[in-house]
Amino acid sequence: MIRCQLSARRGVVWCAWLVFMALLPSLSTAAVAEELPLFSAKYDLLRYGITVGESRLALSRGEGDTFIYESRSRTRGVISLFLKDRIKERSEWRYEEHSIQPLRYLYLHSGGKKERRVQLSFDWVRQRVINDINGDAWQMPVEANTQDKLGYQLMMMRDLMQGKKEMEYVVADGGKLKVFSFAVDGTEPIETEIGRYETVRLVRRGGKRETTVWCASRLSYLPVRLYQKEKNGGLRKMVITSVRGLP
Repeated sequence: MIRCQLSARRGVVWCAWLVFMALLPSLSTAAVAEELPLFSAKYDLLRYGITVGESRLALSRGEGDTFIYESRSRTRGVISLFLKDRIKERSEWRYEEHSIQPLRYLYLHSGGKKERRVQLSFDWVRQRVINDINGDAWQMPVEANTQDKLGYQLMMMRDLMQGKKEMEYVVADGGKLKVFSFAVDGTEPIETEIGRYETVRLVRRGGKRETTVWCASRLSYLPVRLYQKEKNGGLRKMVITSVRGLP
């Protein structure tokens, strides 16, 4: 999840995030051979009904048998007069035994008060990941099927295409292995700027905030809307505004 925050003393706080989701971050076993369709999508990020930023997602081919999944987020609107935060996430991965296997993950936060660079390198022969945060490196063991913070989003799409109702992902995040759990909470038609979609509604279990994600079946279960409810009752939203490469 992507966060940017302005000093509370100014009375302005914003959060720009990308999900997915927790947030987040594909296809059925039979569809693995067909691979995920390459795509790009754009989202508006809102807080209290005001647009505070935008995020762009893109899935493309890398070198050899690898793929690149990338997220770019920035402030927008009035908030951009005070904050110039830009966040880039990049996951390089490959298909492995009908799954997604992360190879390298990069997180860059620039333009804010605190610059941050995080890089994860996965060594699957030794089943470990090397973490490098602002030049401070260490390693930790990882279990099979561990994902990075972007790759699990694609795994979620894949599992929905398989018809799964409950999903759990082990994610390497912040030098720890975290478990992200989701469950299908029904279906719902959703109106968006780019059309009306039948969606599967997911809820995240055990997160710090109440998170709901709507994934469109016609778009290979790409999320078209995400809501996060804060403890103080505030609501953060991520809504799709454009998509390419998907029906």
